Order: sequence, then structure tokens, then C-alpha cells
Amino acid sequence: MFSKQGIVYRVLRKGYHLCVPKSVQNRVELDRRIQRGELPFSKEEFIAYLSQYDVISFDIFDTLLTRLVYRPDDVFLIMSEKLGDEKFLEKRKKAEQLANQKLKKDVNLDEIYQEFRFLENLTPKQVQKIQKMETDLEIELCVPRRDMVDVVKDLLQQGKTVIFTSDMYLKETTILKMLEKCDYRNHVKLYLSNSIDKRKDRKDMWPFLKKQYPRKKMIHIGDNQNSDFAIPRKFHIQTIKIPSSRELFEQSSLYAKSNSYIHDLSDSLMLGLLVNKTMFNSPFRTTISSLEDFAYVFHAPILNEYLHFICEHTKQKDELLFLAREGYYLQKLYQDYIKMNAIKPSHNVYFLTSRKAASTANIRKEADVYSLLDNEFTGTIRQFFKNILEVEYQEEDYSILLPQDKDKVKKEFKRYMPQIFKVAESWKDAYLKYIEQTVPNYKESRLVIVDLGYSGTIQYQLTKLLEKEFVGYYVTNSNHVKRYHKNSELHFLFDIKENDDYQKFYYYSLLLEFFLSAPYGQLQHFVLKNQKPVPVYNHESFNEFKKENVERMYRVIVRYMKDYAKLNEIYPLHINKKLICCFYTTIVEDNYVDRDVKDCFEFTDAFAASETRNVFQVISRY
Repeated sequence: MFSKQGIVYRVLRKGYHLCVPKSVQNRVELDRRIQRGELPFSKEEFIAYLSQYDVISFDIFDTLLTRLVYRPDDVFLIMSEKLGDEKFLEKRKKAEQLANQKLKKDVNLDEIYQEFRFLENLTPKQVQKIQKMETDLEIELCVPRRDMVDVVKDLLQQGKTVIFTSDMYLKETTILKMLEKCDYRNHVKLYLSNSIDKRKDRKDMWPFLKKQYPRKKMIHIGDNQNSDFAIPRKFHIQTIKIPSSRELFEQSSLYAKSNSYIHDLSDSLMLGLLVNKTMFNSPFRTTISSLEDFAYVFHAPILNEYLHFICEHTKQKDELLFLAREGYYLQKLYQDYIKMNAIKPSHNVYFLTSRKAASTANIRKEADVYSLLDNEFTGTIRQFFKNILEVEYQEEDYSILLPQDKDKVKKEFKRYMPQIFKVAESWKDAYLKYIEQTVPNYKESRLVIVDLGYSGTIQYQLTKLLEKEFVGYYVTNSNHVKRYHKNSELHFLFDIKENDDYQKFYYYSLLLEFFLSAPYGQLQHFVLKNQKPVPVYNHESFNEFKKENVERMYRVIVRYMKDYAKLNEIYPLHINKKLICCFYTTIVEDNYVDRDVKDCFEFTDAFAASETRNVFQVISRY
């Protein structure tokens, strides 16, 4: 934000301050704040501040780019697994130490592996293979810090001299490939310690750079408090320290709450996707400011693991029923997932149903009608009769709240019973016809329901309707799961009986339901037209804004699944449900989601209410 009066200040919860220079006087004040290590608030203001310098130097690793691993040594641990050598990390570090001692300079990867070869008594071909593995992994695992890409591009467009400096053993050819992959394509001068034998932390890099750019106003930006911030200042080079992705994460409540769940290499790779690539990728913000980032860190990990859960427990001969409306995108994601992971699919259909359609098709006696009053509904009694039963209520209208007012509404049902039974019978016939046409072999097949979960109402009603057991695979469940039989087969990825924290998972699952909605209204019932079942929906439909938002989220989730599948090829990953659940709940509870993102989550559920609501307001996190 720019101010005509002078400097505008804001304070982030992490302690960074915003100062916007509008004059020389203001710039002096900003310089004082920079001297204390305080970071300008936005990318635009950061660029504006750097524009006063002739030469801008950037550290590379954890400043311009980062890795899809949480700890730097994880690259060596991946190699250890691939090579079947549990001591590889120790040997690799020893080889680097010996090479430095022997050559008395800052060594490169060739020189390190030359020492490794002698240490392990390997042939040139063997050591070349291992060295290539490390180089390939470094390139494969690197990702850009996206806002920093924009900073560098803008400065180059201004005609500024931009240089990259790094204390690093990787060779220049490898680092150039990494920079190219991360979209740093414009020509910049590299100053690598293993090329010029000068290091930032050894203090000889800085006088060397000053000689390269005499009488130029220079500034250096990096993440290391000592080598990137404190040391160059001793040589009268201005510096700004920007936090690494890992540093931002470790300062956050997410780390404080999830640290105890971070155990192994698989967890580190998961954090690489969520922390380094997405949530804390930018040094200028620590909240989720885009729908894409929210879908990537919140929806995608859960849905990816749920699809793995389904594929692991179902067989090709099973009939998978992706229940409307959540199943609309779930089926798409399932089909994407099996292609990415080369899995033979089960036969699968998008199966039209709803609580209303399944419940009303099962009305056979008065008790079945009264059971409808156990479901949540907010509106008027006339709306309830019309929306749920397609019966016109003739008496004076009034507001109701179910199930609290069920005794009051129950009295009104008596006079309408004949109409209700007639309507329900026609809906039942049409629904059975739809099932016969959609799943012709339903009597012989193992029918598997795929759905978010909740209380199992639809599985209960379908079992009752067809008098056939279904198998249910759900994301989560409630405390009040309905079972048609005592031993009805229900499976939950996040079972609240397994862990108390999964209660929160169930509570916030409305955020998943929002994404997994079909782009048309809720199924009300079927009617027969020329003996063909025709679905009847309510009037709810996606407006263009919501349709585009949901499609954006779908594309992001597919991207996460691709990223995850690629990492899984590098190292076999396993689910850490407690870590995923911790991220899921903390992101919502600790207000990491910006208001603009929250405003995208409006929905209508005609079965339970008659007005549009916002998911974050429903879960009291708006």
C-alpha cells in the first residue's frame, strides 16, 4: 500500500513490518528497518525497494528455489533407500569432508565422488551411476519460490544487474538446469563457491564481488542469518534476509501442532509438497490467498489418500457406485488416479441418489414417513411438504426447525398420508427402474458405495430398497452411523472411533462436500415417462462463478495427484493420517485461509435448508 502522507505500517503476526518508501526521507527510515532484518510486506514493495540498487545479488537454495523434501539430507536418504545402503548418508558426507581436506578448496560434486570412489573401492562406472543419481534427484526435486521468480524477472526488465551467489558443491551445469526448470531463464551471472573457490560463509566472496562491481550500489538477499545477512554487512554490502519455506513453517502453529507427527522420509516428502511447494513457498505471506493453494494443501491430500484407500480395498469385479452429488467429481478423480498409477479399474458408475430420493422411495408405512422428521431441515412447513414430499400443504404456513419440531409436524402428516403414499409408490417404481438400467447385474454384483460418508443414511435406504447388502467406503463418519444389519460392511478412511482428532475431520468435511458437488441440483426423485426413468432435480444449479471455482479446484487436485505419483516413483510413500488430519484442522481453526478464499464457499442444500449458506460460516470459522 502506498501513502501520500509518508510511510504506511502494517504488522504481520510473524513480526514482519511493512514500510513503503515515497521519498528519500522515507527510504532512510526503511533502510533503518531493513538494518534490523525486517522484511517489506509485499512482493511489489520488495521490488520497489530493490530498484534503488545497481547490483542485486541473490542466494539460490531456499531463496530462489527449494526442494520437495523437508530436510536437505533427505536427498541422501532417498539415495540410501535406492542403493540399499543404510550408511550412504554418512559415507557421502565423509567423502565431501575428505575431498575438502585433501584439495584444500571448496570442492564440486566430481571431486566429492572421486573421493567416494576410493572410499568405497568402486569402479568409475559404478561411481558415475551413483553421482548421476544424486544430480538427477536434485533436478527432479527442485521447485521455484514463485514470487521470487517474479522479483528477479521484474528487476531484469528494469535493466538491473542480477547475480546469483551460492556456497554449493553442485556443478554449474547442474545448477543451470535447476534454474532453467524453475523458470529463471534470463541470463544472470553465477558465482558458485566450487567454481571460484570463494565462499560467503568464509568471507572471501564479498570483497571479490565488490571488486567485480566497483562503485556500484549492491544489495544481497538470502535466507541464512550468518552468511547471507550478517557477514556481507561487515563489508558494507546492504542485505535483506528472507525466510526459507521451512523457517516460515517452523514459526507457524502448523508446525507446533504437527511436529510430533513428522517421523520419516515419506512425511518429509509430503511436507515438501504442502510446505515448500505451496503453503509457505512465498516469503511475503503466510496465509492461503488463492483457491488453488487451498485446494492443493487442504482438499488434494485427503482425496488422493481416499482414492488410494478405495483402490487398495476394491476388486476389478466390484461395481463401484459413486453417489450423487459428491461422486460427480470423485468418479472423475478416480479415473484420473487409476490412469496415473497404472491400476486396473473396477467397473464404476455415477449413481444418482440423495437422502430424499432414497428415503421417500422406501415409504411403505406411516413410520417411514415419520422417520423423515429425524433429518435436519430449516424453513417453513409448506416448503418441507413441497421440497421433501411433493405435496401441497393447504393450511397456514409457519417456520419449522427439524428434528426439534418433529412432534409438531408429525400431527400435520395424518391428513396427508394417502397423498404421500401414492406419490412415494410412483417414485419407488421409477427408482427401481433406474437401478435396473444403470446397474443391470446389481443382484449378483458386490455393490460398493463411494461417498464422503457422514451417517450412512443412503446406504441404509438403498439396502432397504433392494433388500441387498452394500459395501461402503467413506472418507469419514459421524457418531450415529445407521446400519441396516448389525454387520453391514462400512469402512472409513478417517474413523472417529479410531482417533478423537478425526471428530474435527468429520465436522469440517462440509468443505470437501462443497468441492465434490455436481454442477446441477440435488436429485428429488425419478418419474417414469414412456417406461423410462427421468430424474427430477431441485432448482439449485451452479452459477458461472461457482462452476469455474470448482473446475479450478479439480484441476489443482489432479496436479497434486500427478506430483504425488511422481514422488511415489522416487520413493514409496505411505499415508500418515494423523499428519494430514492435523494440517486439515489447523488450517481451518487457526485462520490460515484469507477471506476472499472463504467467500468462494457458498452452497445450498434444499433437503436441510431453504437459503444459501457459506461453509465457513456453518462450521463457525468465517
